[in-house]
Order: sequence, then C-alpha cells, then structure tokens
Amino acid sequence: MRHIFLIIFFLSLTNLFAQINEGAFDDYIYFVNQNRPKYEGVEGTPYLTEDFVPTIINDKKSSVVYVKFNAFNKSIELRKPDGEIVILSQSENYRFRLMDGSNKQFESHFYKNDKGKKSKSFFEKVYEGKDYVIFLKENIKYTPKKIATSGYEQNLPAKFTWGKATFYVSNLSSDSKELVKVPTKKKEISKLFRDKSKSIQQSIKNEKFKLDDIEDLVKLYNLYFDEN
Repeated sequence: MRHIFLIIFFLSLTNLFAQINEGAFDDYIYFVNQNRPKYEGVEGTPYLTEDFVPTIINDKKSSVVYVKFNAFNKSIELRKPDGEIVILSQSENYRFRLMDGSNKQFESHFYKNDKGKKSKSFFEKVYEGKDYVIFLKENIKYTPKKIATSGYEQNLPAKFTWGKATFYVSNLSSDSKELVKVPTKKKEISKLFRDKSKSIQQSIKNEKFKLDDIEDLVKLYNLYFDEN
C-alpha cells in the first residue's frame, strides 16, 4: 500500500511540474509548426548550441524554459514540456539568461541589416556599462549544394559556416532603441561619436585600438563618455 501511495505521490509531482512549465508559455507569443526550417543533408549547424538550453526569460526565475537560437534566420525556438518545438514571436522584446553555467545573456533588438533595412534579431550582451551596452551578433552563412558539371569536379553538399561576429551598440546620436553596427574601419567609427569624432579618431590612432576587440571597444566608449 505504501508503494502505491509513493507512486501516486511522484506521479502527482510530475504532473504538477509539467503544468508549471506549461504555464510558463502563457507569457509568450509563439508559432506552432510554422516557419520552422528543416536542414536535411546540410553540413554544420545554424544554431548557437547543439541542444536546447535551460533559460530564464525576462528575469522570471520561477519559469525556466528550454531555448535554442538559430543565428542564420534569427529565430528563437522553444521546446515545450511535451517535446513540441515552437518559434518565439518577434513582436515583443525579450531578455534571455542561459542557465547552463555559461552565464551568457541575450536580448532581442531592432537593428539595420547590411542592406540598410530595419530588422530584428537576438544579440549576446557582452558588456554593460553605465552609459552604454555592447552586444555581439554571430553571423552564420549558408552555402547551397553544388552539383558537379564535369568529371573533374565533385558534388559539394550544402553547409553552414560561421563568419566573423559583429558588435552592436545603442545609437548615441538619437533616442532610438535601434542598435547600430560598430564599423571595422577607423574612418567610419568616428561618425558614431558625433562632436567627439576627431578626438576619438586621434585616440584610436594613438592607442592603436582594434575595433573588433571587446576590451578596446570598452576603452573607446569609456573615453567618449569621460569626455562628455
């Protein structure tokens, strides 16, 4: 009789845990079986992690969900307790804190893509200062499969490859919450610093700052705000 009671007790706990986790999804807008891409026969991966990672969204510590970030198509997948995978809607802004021991944090933001069009994606928060935040965006490239056209060539499978990551910051020249890409050319980055562009350019030259190095970017932005 005691064994039966224990079985019923543990089953009740399991059902309660499932309900709690299922309830966590009530706070999010997501799409079921819609626009979720399938990658068959493709080398590499578009995801930042191989597996779904336990994550706290918007600092709701009582609701841990499992998340996977697709850096190629800028989508965020959630795995529900029943195993169903859904796509998080981009209509809201979210903050993500990974609970896998990495302490990584992500946020969703609007930004201008390389074609100058307004878009939305998720970014890793790599530095948070008093006056600014620096984000990192991973870039993954898709190369379609190539069919050999002669006996001297081989068929090449489609593949995903990781490109060079880019840094983004808040727009200093306006009140817009849209993130701005940090240029990699010294002449272009001075435009981000408005009336301090000349002194910033001089500092880049004197200090030999590297614009693709997070430590140098932090020094550069701190220098800008110290002068203001």
